[in-house]
Amino acid sequence: MNWMKVKNILIVLFLVLNSVLGIYYYSKQYQTYTLSSDRMEQVQTILQHYQVEMKGKIVTTFYPMQKLRVELAKYEDKILLQGFFQDKQMVPYIESQGRRYIQGEEELWISRQEGDMVGSIIYTNPQGRGKVKSLSLEDVKEVGDEFVKAITGEKGKFRLDRTERTEEGYHLEYREMYKGWLLFNSTIEVEVTKKGVVWGQRLRYQPMGFQGEKKEIYAPDEVLLNFLHFIREKDPLGRICIVQMDLGYDTGTKDSTRDIYGIAVPYYRIVLDTGEVYYVNGYKNEIRQ
Repeated sequence: MNWMKVKNILIVLFLVLNSVLGIYYYSKQYQTYTLSSDRMEQVQTILQHYQVEMKGKIVTTFYPMQKLRVELAKYEDKILLQGFFQDKQMVPYIESQGRRYIQGEEELWISRQEGDMVGSIIYTNPQGRGKVKSLSLEDVKEVGDEFVKAITGEKGKFRLDRTERTEEGYHLEYREMYKGWLLFNSTIEVEVTKKGVVWGQRLRYQPMGFQGEKKEIYAPDEVLLNFLHFIREKDPLGRICIVQMDLGYDTGTKDSTRDIYGIAVPYYRIVLDTGEVYYVNGYKNEIRQ
């Protein structure tokens, strides 16, 4: 008997069996943690019955998720000064909770928490920063993107998350992405007019890695039905229109600067056409605004 030939055949059979088992496991996981078209239709029907319109896409997958360790980002003032003023040696005005740098009409306020940890960073310039070609969203975003690089020291990966037209231009909101997940607490807000960026604020919670075992989260249809009950208790007869639903991470606190270190957990975000935003804890299905 040719034992080498038998060995090769057994190896091939083993690899084929592993592939089949892998496909079976993936298929079973996909079916378990993916909304079927029937479930999506059912929740749409219930929402419509209670006069809640769903214009945004429903989150369709809800695989078990880990918690995420976060902490306030660390920055040296000189890195931010170089980005804004091209001057690392500026002398700050020392205040009780941070430092203020002023050059002409430009101001940069940096909140200090502990060592190099930075809370809020606020930039103001009535004359505007950056050249805006036009007030089209594309041109405004170009200026906003450059501002994000300056106020983050090019740390972290931020993407434009929400936009709102104002009387003089646009209000832009950027949020950090970490391994494909939105971090709702890690935000940059920017006001852009025809003059350029006139105001901006950043609060960055730096992701430090996932923690613990993956835990199951509530399914999107369960979250929507719970939200329906909540919103109709709050507003029994008013018009309700959901324009956005997504899944990411959040620390669950309104005043994020109070916590230097924290644990972010999965949260669904539900946005109404009025601009109201609601966050739903994925582990507990608890709602906060």
